[in-house]
Amino acid sequence: IFWFEEMQRAGIEPDTVAWNSIINACARAGRAAEAELLLGKMKASGSTPDVVSYNIVINLCAHTGRPQEAQNWLKQMQEARIQPDEVTYAAVISALTKANMVDEAIDMLGTMEDM
Repeated sequence: IFWFEEMQRAGIEPDTVAWNSIINACARAGRAAEAELLLGKMKASGSTPDVVSYNIVINLCAHTGRPQEAQNWLKQMQEARIQPDEVTYAAVISALTKANMVDEAIDMLGTMEDM
């Protein structure tokens, strides 16, 4: 994160790829709160998150046993008019099934069939 912040201090505005890289690095390091905070900062900075940005955070929620948060990020993604892809749905379904929310996972599969 140090180099990312240095880049910003130097007046270099990060693009979507740079934001996704730092969000993904936090997610892989197990720093869930920081990854989610960075996605919020990305949006606040005027950068536009893409499907990859949201997939990183949704997948993080799936791996950390937070199905409701995964669903909330999916909803925010859709409200931002970003089209979920197969990776998005797979991550949400994974989060739901790990939490034994089978009916919700089946409903999500139905949503996915409409793609």
